Amino acid sequence: MRFQFRLQVPFFLYLFIAPLCWAQGGGPPLLTTDTGTPGDGRWEINVLEMTTSSQEEQLLQLPYFDINYGVGKSVQLKVESGHSILQGQAFQTKSGGGPVIAGVKWRFFDDETGLSISMYPQVQFHSFLSSPDPMIAPRDTNLILPVQIMKKFKSFALNPELGYIKSLSGKTDQFYTGLAVSKEVRPGWELVGEYFGVTRLNSDGTQMLLNLGSRYDVNEHVTLLLSAGHSVEDYRGEASQWLTELGVQLKLWRKKATDDASTSPL
Repeated sequence: MRFQFRLQVPFFLYLFIAPLCWAQGGGPPLLTTDTGTPGDGRWEINVLEMTTSSQEEQLLQLPYFDINYGVGKSVQLKVESGHSILQGQAFQTKSGGGPVIAGVKWRFFDDETGLSISMYPQVQFHSFLSSPDPMIAPRDTNLILPVQIMKKFKSFALNPELGYIKSLSGKTDQFYTGLAVSKEVRPGWELVGEYFGVTRLNSDGTQMLLNLGSRYDVNEHVTLLLSAGHSVEDYRGEASQWLTELGVQLKLWRKKATDDASTSPL
């Protein structure tokens, strides 16, 4: 789960005021998820490098794979996992496969005004590919139950998300909220920002992140992803964190006879 997170007004004012085209909303390189799906028979594969660091330790996830497949117009199947390298002052460097997350997104409302709503149930679990070291891949199983809303306007997109994480292993349940805004400052180049907060329900408090980033379309199949964020509030007794994400999004499909002539086959 790509988690960790108050938003500063100036950046969001820029996103609201800047001119130009439609925006995507959340999704990589943000933690907040949007309502979008790849489309029937299409793949959306995010290959990422993600780093979470504090004064005490650093977690590098490289490569991290977020693989999505479209079923029909409004359903998306997803699986994600990656290789983790954990470095800390109190232990030797550890590495291995992380936990796996699998889920299904269903966009059940979508109208001509640009408003859409989706649900995205997921399960996080320890697989045979995961490291036996619990610091790299905890053996907990979590049920993730979020709802996403996205509203597209002429010049930007607003994308809130609410989610509940239910531990099936007797650990602490969590509640999270995200609010993403995106703006296309020129065709194919998008600026994004978000507030993201996770609350532990055992009274450990809330961690809040401010995250800023960008998407740049190299072509219709390749998008570059970049974001950087810092926690502005942390769990009790824990150090503040930096979060960075760098990667590429691949959009893959085969041309069908009914496809538009401008759609290129792989």
